[in-house]
Amino acid sequence: ARIEDLLEIGEATQLEQLRAFSALAAVAPEVARRQGQVTVAEMRLRQLLDLPPAEPLELEPSAAALPEPPAIAVLVAAAAARPEIEDLLHQEGAYKVQQQITHADGLPRIDLNGYWGREVRLVTNLADPLYSSWAAAIELSWPFFDGGRRRGQIEQFESQRRQVALRRAELEATVRLETDQAWTNYATALSRAASAETFAQAAREAERVARATYEEGVATQTDLLDAQRNAVLAQVSAIEARYEALVEASRLSRAVGLLPTTPWSTLASKELP
Repeated sequence: ARIEDLLEIGEATQLEQLRAFSALAAVAPEVARRQGQVTVAEMRLRQLLDLPPAEPLELEPSAAALPEPPAIAVLVAAAAARPEIEDLLHQEGAYKVQQQITHADGLPRIDLNGYWGREVRLVTNLADPLYSSWAAAIELSWPFFDGGRRRGQIEQFESQRRQVALRRAELEATVRLETDQAWTNYATALSRAASAETFAQAAREAERVARATYEEGVATQTDLLDAQRNAVLAQVSAIEARYEALVEASRLSRAVGLLPTTPWSTLASKELP
């Protein structure tokens, strides 16, 4: 509309009008595609939250500044306490306790049994001490030979414990590698987001200068449109870089066993053993 107004008063050329129409036509399909992606994303979010299809969504904006990740040593130490690793630790402890119980079954056993009471036929004799009765017994048992059954059970429990220990060691190595990669990816995404934001600020400043020079009659309408287009593209790149950084932050939280909504400040600042 602005180009048409300028064309009527002779401030713009026919070529500038055609360029404006061409730029507008090129942007329209991209806008429609982006709006479709937003609609699909909202439908998936409602499905995940088990909301009706027409339920309005109120999305809370993310923090203005992306959080800095803790030291890699703190993250690795926190990742060592992931639930699946703790489960394997409990399994190891259970097999060890089973070994101890099975071994204890083969040790000498001493049982002490006794009782004291009154043996009477008539209720009136319950208070008479002559009818008192007591007995005590000590029993010693030692399963000296069982055909190797107990030793076989102990070896079986030990084998199962070693298998669980190997799985735990493998899982710990995998978790550490996953944590290292997630930390590196997030650090890279942070740098990319910072660079994209700096470029977007420069593009906005270039747009401001182009608008000012155009209003003074120094720059052409094409220069202003190019500056506006570059500013929009730079802003889109900055948003995409920030989104990618937030995704990598969620992956890093997952690697250390935290929910994406849990702040990293809750991690205990402890070093690796």
